[in-house]
Formats: sequence, C-alpha cells, structure tokens
Amino acid sequence: MEDPPPPAELDPTRILVIVEESILTSLSHELTVYSDDILAEGGSVKIRPFSNENSIEDLKSIIKDNRDTIDGSFLIGDLPSAWYEQTAFGKFEEFPIDIFLMDLDATWSDVDHDGKYDGHSSLKLSKYASRINGTAEQITSYFSRLHDYRMGNYEYLGGAYIFKDDDWFNTFRSSSFGLERMYSNVKINQTSSETQKEDYIHRLSFDGADYVYQWIHASATTLYIKDGSVYSPVRDRDISSNNVRGRFLNMFNCKGARYTQTNLAMTYLTETDTGLALTGSTKVGGNYYPLEFHRTLILGSSWGNAFKSWYNYYGSKDDEWFLGMVILGDPALVIKDSTIDRSLSRSSITGIFPPDDKDVIKMGLKLRDFEKEEQSF
Repeated sequence: MEDPPPPAELDPTRILVIVEESILTSLSHELTVYSDDILAEGGSVKIRPFSNENSIEDLKSIIKDNRDTIDGSFLIGDLPSAWYEQTAFGKFEEFPIDIFLMDLDATWSDVDHDGKYDGHSSLKLSKYASRINGTAEQITSYFSRLHDYRMGNYEYLGGAYIFKDDDWFNTFRSSSFGLERMYSNVKINQTSSETQKEDYIHRLSFDGADYVYQWIHASATTLYIKDGSVYSPVRDRDISSNNVRGRFLNMFNCKGARYTQTNLAMTYLTETDTGLALTGSTKVGGNYYPLEFHRTLILGSSWGNAFKSWYNYYGSKDDEWFLGMVILGDPALVIKDSTIDRSLSRSSITGIFPPDDKDVIKMGLKLRDFEKEEQSF
C-alpha cells in the first residue's frame, strides 16, 4: 500500500463546539475554561447552541457554514445523528453514522425514503467530528478532567495495554501496532491464560493504562470475554463500578460506541475517573489496522486529526468494517506522554501490513458467527 503524505494538521486547533441548547447555561463555566485552554495552546473556539427541534441536516449546515475557519467540531449533549443501512458480513444492519458530518462534500442517498441513508458517493473526510453526551453533571465532570489533563494535573497510568481475546490471538501476533514508539511500556495479553475477565478488570481497575487497545466481542453495552467454550460478560455497569482506568481507548468492540443508546464508550468517558477520548464503532466492525492513526498521534497531532488521517488512508476503503467508526470525547486532545519521540518517521512504524483479503474475510466471519451466538446470552 502506498504511503500517504505526512499529515499537515499540526497547527493549533480551530474547533467548533456545538452544544445542546438545554444544557448550555449549566456548562457555561466549563466551556469558558475549555475555550481558554484551547486559546492558550494557540487555537480558537467557536461555541454554537443547537435546539433538538432541528435535524441532523441543520447540524451539518452549521458545520458547513463554518468550514473555512475550523478543523473540526465537538458535539456536546443529546444531539441528532444521521442513520445508515446496509448489508454487512451477510446481515442487514442500520446504525448511527458520524462520517456524514465529516465529509462535507459527499452525496448521500435514501433510495427507499425511510429516513436512513443507504448509499453515498466516494468519501474523503475534510473535517473531524466527535461527541460527548450524558447528564449535565457527567459532562461537567468530564470537562474538569480535560482541564486537569491539559494543565498536567493527572496520574501516570502505566503506558499502553493491548488485550486481544481468543479469536484474535494470531492476528498480528505480538504486534504493538506502533504503540512501542509512543510508550516505553506496552503490555500485551494474547493467550488464554491471560485474557480472562478477571485479568481485564484487575489490570484496568488497579494499574490502568494511558492507552487501551482491546479486541473483544461486544454488544453496545457488554464486552464478552471468552473463557474456554463460554463467554464472561463485562457490562457497562462493571466498567463504572470498578472505575476502569483507561485514558485513551481504541475499541475493537462491535457496537460498543453506539452513542444513540446506553453504550460502553460513553461509560468509559463519563462514568469513570480517567476516560478522555476513544475511537470505536456503532456497528459490527472496528479499527483492526490502526498504524496510520497511531503514527499521526506520535507526530503530535490531535485525536480528531488522527482519525481523519486514518479514515482517508485506510477506513474509506471498506464500508462493511469502517462506515460506523466514530471518535468520542474531545477531538482536540494531543497525547502528552513524555516518552513519545516526535521525530519518528512513518518508516519507523510500518513493520506490519494490512491483512490480506482472506484474513479480513476470516475476521468478518467470526464477527458474524458471534452475532448469532450473542442471541443466547
């Protein structure tokens, strides 16, 4: 695969913050602090209220109207979503899609006129878009953590943690996916004896990790960790009650970032003491080849820019796997770990390559089979 050009998005962030109108007043202090922090980094912030009486097309129009002066948008509160329907891995699916807000020039179609898009032109993201939702109290607490992180007032959480459950032990075996270039300590669990529910909960409840990359079967609200011939569930309430400690997460967990309902992703971000940003999928699929994502982070660019670079280079090539991919949390965040070597070139982290078609099909079959098995839980 031909290398993409180095990302140019290393300038200070210009961000559009769109806030649910009903909670804008209660977040006024937090938004002022957030704006001041971005300004201190050399960036700029625009804040716009949004009434939920308006549509996703109205929301996209606000982003379009500001496109020349922003790098992306941060959506706060219970804001509308576009929906998409397709057949993937042999099964019909419908899901919320934020790619709709990131390519401002694509054409989207709804052939059957049911209110869900079912086709699109070629996609190339021009802006990123991310979300946070929850109660006003949860969002207030989240913004407090953002400020602490930017001020350097946070606990070191032990580098990176990769948890690959049984079905993926031999997929990119022992690879750290470039994370060794970002952290001096990368822990990889990829054998039956170390990928039990207790291993996951204990590691992240006690040591924690600055960056978590987890390959685990899931539904929107539950991780299913394989133990021999059975699955042990880790539910959203287990994440919150154990105060799982992961700061940045890459969730290869089907539907785990389905933000239109109770979901794992928002639980990590709003119901723990450490969650700041994550990427995941609102449907079957996930980011199984994140080298471009990690490379952009290593260069010192933001979470949002890393997603945009990854999607344009790799994600846009396969709707079955990647059309439901989203970022959640503050997209302007830059990972601050002091062990990162910002001078690294792309060639330093391209030791593994995208899987061939057979491997991709095999992973897809596993996900489809699990969808059937999940009905028995």
